Amino acid sequence: MRPLAPLLALLALAGCTPDLPEDVFSVYIEAPVSARDSAQATVALPVSGVQVSVLKIAVVKAEQFVTTEVVEAGPRDIRSTYLLVQLDARVAKPLMSLTSGAEARGKQLVLVVNDEPIGLMRLEQPVLDGNLFFAVERPGMGGAAAAAYWSRRMNESILLYRKWLEEEGKR
Repeated sequence: MRPLAPLLALLALAGCTPDLPEDVFSVYIEAPVSARDSAQATVALPVSGVQVSVLKIAVVKAEQFVTTEVVEAGPRDIRSTYLLVQLDARVAKPLMSLTSGAEARGKQLVLVVNDEPIGLMRLEQPVLDGNLFFAVERPGMGGAAAAAYWSRRMNESILLYRKWLEEEGKR
C-alpha cells in the first residue's frame, strides 16, 4: 500500500539524494461489500484493534497533503481531538465526487502511515472542502497526544514532499 516508496527508493539509487521524507502516508476508503477479495485488504488500528476492509488503491496520496493540525470538534459537552488533514485543492473535487454517493455514507476513510493504519474518519456527509478529520491512535498515547505526534511527523514529511515536487517541476 506504499505508493511512493518505490519511487523514493529509485531516486536514492539513481544518485539523487534529496532529503527524503521520513513517512509515506495515504488515505484509503472502506471497500464496498461488492468488492472482490483481490481488490481489498483488511487493516487494524494499533490501539483499539478496529478492523476495516479497504480498497487497495489510495484515494489520497502523500504528495496531495498540504498540512495537518490538531483540532477539537464536536458538541461542546463531548468535544474530541482530531487530526485535521488538509488536502491540495486539486484532489478536493474528485474526493467530493467519491464521497457524495449514497453508498459512501457510513463508510470510513483510513489514514495509513508507513503501511500502518493510524486513524479513521467516518463519512457522515460528502467531503466538500478537502478537510479530513481523523481520530488517530498511537500506542501509549491518548487521543490528543497521538494527534500532536502524527501532526508533527506528517508536517515534516509534507514539507519535504513539497520541496521535492517543486524541484521536479511538478507543482
